[in-house]
Amino acid sequence: MDAQTDADIQHTIRTYFNDATVLTIAHRISTIIDYDLIIVMDQGKIIEMGEPSTLLEREGAFWKLAIEGGAVQDTSGGAGASGERE
Repeated sequence: MDAQTDADIQHTIRTYFNDATVLTIAHRISTIIDYDLIIVMDQGKIIEMGEPSTLLEREGAFWKLAIEGGAVQDTSGGAGASGERE
């Protein structure tokens, strides 16, 4: 899906479903970075769950996906190009 179509869909969800529970399976972290609750799964198992800001503070799986996807900047100062701590 191109970026404009994604933006249009996200706008529609945020406008018309603002007071509804929305379950989103996302491959672009930027589309869910402002959601109320994030569940990160790996191989069918929940590995992290919480508010996006909390998950980003933990610098775990969601944080790594957000960095890799360009949704947030790495300000930790300790990650190398591979995302591993130095």
